[in-house]
Amino acid sequence: MARVNQHCISGVMFLATIYLFAPFAECSFQNLRTVGFTARRTNSLTAGDEAIGNFNDILTNHGDSFDPFSGTFNCIVPGSYLFWLDFHAPLNAMVETKMELVQNGEPVLTVRHDAGDAESVTGSAILDLKYDDKVYLRLADASRLDSGITKPLTFTGFIINRY
Repeated sequence: MARVNQHCISGVMFLATIYLFAPFAECSFQNLRTVGFTARRTNSLTAGDEAIGNFNDILTNHGDSFDPFSGTFNCIVPGSYLFWLDFHAPLNAMVETKMELVQNGEPVLTVRHDAGDAESVTGSAILDLKYDDKVYLRLADASRLDSGITKPLTFTGFIINRY
């Protein structure tokens, strides 16, 4: 009887060791539990052809797939991803602000704040991404965005289904 209990205890110890130390073992990106990020930018910006970069407040970056300096998400795990953006325009602003969600250089979603409209603007999209696809935000058509600490530009993305 003592021998059976010893084997059971050894088996439980072995499984506990695997469970506890598996996250530290070298593994491929396919074994990541989650990929996702939320980043905020609190500085003003004007339109350009490049991605909006310099996100200065990174809340999460699971999988390290989001580069805050370039503002680009680089897909390391193929699948379906939900992307969400939110920005605030000054109330009764007299200029239009257009922001694009861009996948591999092509806009897939455009959200717009018309002059005099509501203050908060949000948009979201589910995108099917392959390995090394790139997703980022950019301002379009000579837009300007006055972000600040109390009204940041927020960009979020996370995997919802792996391929």
